[in-house]
Parts: sequence; C-alpha cells; structure tokens
Amino acid sequence: MSYAFVQDIPATWDMYLGIAEALGEALPEGLVLHVAGPTEEGFRMIGIWDSKETWDRFRNDRLRALCDGLAGRSRF
Repeated sequence: MSYAFVQDIPATWDMYLGIAEALGEALPEGLVLHVAGPTEEGFRMIGIWDSKETWDRFRNDRLRALCDGLAGRSRF
C-alpha cells in the first residue's frame, strides 16, 4: 500500500538543499514523488512512497546518518 506524508521541518532551506545535494540525483528505491519548499518556519516536505516500509528503510539507512553528519557542519 502506498504511503504519503507531509512534514514541516524547523530548519533552514539551505539545510534542505545540502541534504538534497548529498543524496545525489538517483531516486531512492520506492520513492514515487517528493516535493519540498521553504516556509516561514523552515521547509515543508511532501513524500509519496510505494510503501511505508520503503520510506522507513530509506529514513533509517540513509537519511538519518546523512542529516546527523550535515548538522555538524558549520554551514548549517
């Protein structure tokens, strides 16, 4: 079953761009649609995945470690 979410993140748009750049251009397995944009409080992400399991795997295996590493850089 498909899985969708909308998430507001209290971080800078530059942080989002850094994450997107670090992930590269290849689409993660299971990603159907991803859009994001800046808000007054940070940025909003909307994601559609082919299942919650593929989202959980991407988040746990790639995204968390990447965000932790980028958060330690002075630019963010």
